Amino acid sequence: MEFFSGYLIEQALSVDNLFVFILLFDYFKVPKSQQSRVLAWGIWGAIGMRGAMILVGAAALKKVSHASSHTPQLPQPPNPSPRLASCSSFLRPSSFSRA
Repeated sequence: MEFFSGYLIEQALSVDNLFVFILLFDYFKVPKSQQSRVLAWGIWGAIGMRGAMILVGAAALKKVSHASSHTPQLPQPPNPSPRLASCSSFLRPSSFSRA
């Protein structure tokens, strides 16, 4: 059922995109003979921009992960008192699990 609903959503979005293309071609007065060429350039442009964004994101992640690997370790907080430890063990999510 999930696959079918995902398929229907994708079909609805593709029809929505066609409607947007028709409106844009009409607004910019693109001649019928040039519409397929303009659409092809748009597709190639979208692929190129997506690739560029993937490369920029990968470089940013690499830089952030490289910078975070050299950060000093923060000191650990002292152990809580036994009274607080028993309260915190009661409130842990594992204590709410059902058998």
